[in-house]
Amino acid sequence: VTMRSIISRVDAVVAARAFDDGEREDDGEREREATTEREAEDADGAAARSGADDALSAFFVAVGFLAAGELVARLVGQPDAVLPMATVFTVVFATLAPKRAASLAVAAEPLANAMLFVFFVAAGAAGGVLSASTFARYANVFVFSFILYAVHLAFVFVGIRVDADRRREYVLASNASIGGPATVASLADAVGWRSLRAPAVLIATLANSIATFLGLALAAVLRSS
Repeated sequence: VTMRSIISRVDAVVAARAFDDGEREDDGEREREATTEREAEDADGAAARSGADDALSAFFVAVGFLAAGELVARLVGQPDAVLPMATVFTVVFATLAPKRAASLAVAAEPLANAMLFVFFVAAGAAGGVLSASTFARYANVFVFSFILYAVHLAFVFVGIRVDADRRREYVLASNASIGGPATVASLADAVGWRSLRAPAVLIATLANSIATFLGLALAAVLRSS
């Protein structure tokens, strides 16, 4: 009986210690889970603050580029060249500081998409309804546009035929040439070519700025002649 009582007491002590160890392990596990949750909440809060800071930075950078573009346009005596000048500053910034531009692009993308929708609506509303008199008045323009796009598509199809592995690049280049940065960004997002979105937008923006300057120069020459 004595041995049994001793063994029972030993078993009880061992069980009590095991229970205490289990309780401590459970407490430690709960503490680790609480610490992990706090760290996750802190990380989410930091990410939210960083996103807000990047969004504000993107807004102020855009406003700064517009202000600089307006200043330069006034200095050169071309008040209509505000957007081309701002575009040049944007391209230079994205080229010289790609990492900083990438962080701003992530935060500014929702705002940019909203502005794209506003642009599409405004452009469509300004177009109005084409009437027969409009076609008759601008018949030469329509013929020129038909020839222009026909030659453009011929080059694109020949390029894809020669180098089929770069079909995506040819499609985006075609869209960038016709629609510009706005439509090429929408196309890249729609078909899932996100890795080509930034290069396509930069190329379209650069080409747009160059063509705008050439158009302004040609308009000045035609006005003076």
